[in-house]
Amino acid sequence: MLRMRGSSMEFDSLREYTVDDELRRIDWAATARGTRPVVRTYRAERNQTVLVLVDCARTMAARVGIASSGPQPVSAPETPHIPRLEHAMDAAQAITRLATGLGDRVGMIIAVLEKRAEYRLAAEDVFVNVVGGVKVAEPAIDLAIALAIASAHANRPLSPGTFAIGELGLGGEVRMVPQLEVRLREAARLGFGHAIVPHIGGKIPKLGGMALHEIRRLSQALALL
Repeated sequence: MLRMRGSSMEFDSLREYTVDDELRRIDWAATARGTRPVVRTYRAERNQTVLVLVDCARTMAARVGIASSGPQPVSAPETPHIPRLEHAMDAAQAITRLATGLGDRVGMIIAVLEKRAEYRLAAEDVFVNVVGGVKVAEPAIDLAIALAIASAHANRPLSPGTFAIGELGLGGEVRMVPQLEVRLREAARLGFGHAIVPHIGGKIPKLGGMALHEIRRLSQALALL
């Protein structure tokens, strides 16, 4: 697999500002010493070829996991007697997700789906894409990603016109996000008819014809599939 990267934050040099430069690249200290704006340039990261190797020797067939009796450490896996090879494949899949750009956030969402919803996703290739190539970095998109992955895994689509927003916690809780009312009003303006949102309580905004479904847990959202 090929890991594609963009520009890094490693400083390279200073040069004169041009109209195509971003304003945040301006070096104000260097600019103050001259008569023209000066910008910082950064080194581009190189693409990286990542090889994931899994040992398939006979020892990998041995099973590990929880013993049948006696106290167990907190960190012990919940599923007993899993072959070492399966653990290795799970780790390889996690590395692949990170190397191909899905990032820690999507990996966390997948882990929550596996832990809280008992979805078996380790052996599947999970690809997340935002329409139009827009990059979204905020956690408000967590619930939408979780529902998209669960919908594809269960082969059960959400109802057309559904809008989902909320931050997902490791315990499966769905948390409030900033400016929720503003986002809901914009979704209603765009024609969404149903919204899955964190629990609002008594402060429910008037959104015309859009219906709100308040949830506290990821399991409540998955039940809507």
